[in-house]
Amino acid sequence: MLRGGRRRFGVSISSGLASVLDDVACALGCNRSVLIENAVKSMLEEHLHYMKQHECCGLVIVEPESRESFMVYTEKIMEKYGGIIRLSMHVHLKGGCFHIFVVEGDSDLIRELLKEVFSTRACRSVRFVPLGHTCS
Repeated sequence: MLRGGRRRFGVSISSGLASVLDDVACALGCNRSVLIENAVKSMLEEHLHYMKQHECCGLVIVEPESRESFMVYTEKIMEKYGGIIRLSMHVHLKGGCFHIFVVEGDSDLIRELLKEVFSTRACRSVRFVPLGHTCS
């Protein structure tokens, strides 16, 4: 991935998130910088995958703010991106609500779908997980 010298810059996060970050860094025996660098690297690898035009597949995992708000939105997503969505599943686990799309097709369309899902206020979190060695 990206190599080179170190670069320092400031990032502001909530106090609660900073406390959790410190706890996890302590539990893993590393400092905040290492933990943040690894987290950013993982997130960028997920997103850089679909930024290179190719045929790929993966999972889009959405944690909606509420089931009702996202179910209406899901219907619109299915209509617009039905050509690349192979499976759409809604599941409740340990009190959490999740929606999973299995997608396959042109990375440009997958990026459009993700951009649309990211832009909605109906989502608490969104993740894209590439599957297999599909980046050519």
